Amino acid sequence: MKNAITTTFRTLFTAAVISCLLTAARPTPAAADQVFLQNGSIINGRIKTFSGDTLEVETNFAGTLQIKADKIKGLATDMPMTARMDNGDTFVAQLAYDDDDGQRLSNSSLGTIKLAASEIKAVWPKNQPDPEAPAAARTADDVWSAKATLGLSASEGNTDKTNLNGKFTTTRKTDFDRLNLGVQGRYATDEGEETENEIIATGKLERDFSDHLFAFGSLKLERDKFEDLDLRSNLTVGLGYFVIKEEGHEFKPRLGFGYEVSAFQSSPNEESFVLSAGWDYKRDLWKDLTFTHAFTYLPVLEEPTDEYRLESEAIVSYPFAGGTGWNLDFSIRHQYDNSPAANVDRLDTYYSLGLTREFK
Repeated sequence: MKNAITTTFRTLFTAAVISCLLTAARPTPAAADQVFLQNGSIINGRIKTFSGDTLEVETNFAGTLQIKADKIKGLATDMPMTARMDNGDTFVAQLAYDDDDGQRLSNSSLGTIKLAASEIKAVWPKNQPDPEAPAAARTADDVWSAKATLGLSASEGNTDKTNLNGKFTTTRKTDFDRLNLGVQGRYATDEGEETENEIIATGKLERDFSDHLFAFGSLKLERDKFEDLDLRSNLTVGLGYFVIKEEGHEFKPRLGFGYEVSAFQSSPNEESFVLSAGWDYKRDLWKDLTFTHAFTYLPVLEEPTDEYRLESEAIVSYPFAGGTGWNLDFSIRHQYDNSPAANVDRLDTYYSLGLTREFK
């Protein structure tokens, strides 16, 4: 027991340290992008949008500035943006500029593209709608996205093993709320005998009260044959707060209360009120690499030190194939139950490497 708890908290502490280091290493938003002007001046800030004939850039020294296109000599960003050319072509790429090589699009699906700054007609954050599209033309499909992940391994001969894991999520995101629905599962056999059989379904709605404060409600259904768990349902409501809310960088702690019912295959059923405390962290890293980490502490209100669960999942996602929506995801998931069913280990650790396809 002591080793299991030590291992669990060491893992969680390491993940938290990594999150803090990544947060500390990121430049401040207003010092990330650069706008080079025709008069030789350089404005450091965060490019918000560039559409029509006006560029908006957020700065530390003067708030949001609006700059006319004919005043701009070049643009440089520290992360990929969506850029539309005067011929209608659209690329997801990092913008680069210097006086020697001029304007360029780097890390695009076609590699590095040299062009004149005047050829760029619109720029906006990736995964956001085109700012020049008429509002009436933006249907409900514009706010929905989906993501499917599949991992599979098998062997035959001296050992016969099969391991299959999959995950599907769909997200609806507007200016004031976020709805996420998902299902994931694991199945494995060893010499014809089942060794893993788990399925989890989740639903979560977040609704903003302000730029940073939001309320949430979530439902989680879980079944795990090898944890003696026939069905566990958890319904939780609570509040969260965006400590960091930037394009490509978010950190939001949350706190809620829930009601949980667990039906076991060979043990008495359990019903309890639980506390739910944790955080969700996301950061876009170098060359579109994305790191996410979610952690939740779930103690029973009546006995918070004796009956509790810890859930942690860290995912690193790497895009390839020219930004076409294909990613390689590596995840580590921990589940720790301080009072599991009889003959069930307290700590489960799952490693997964899967191919992911994003749909928008």
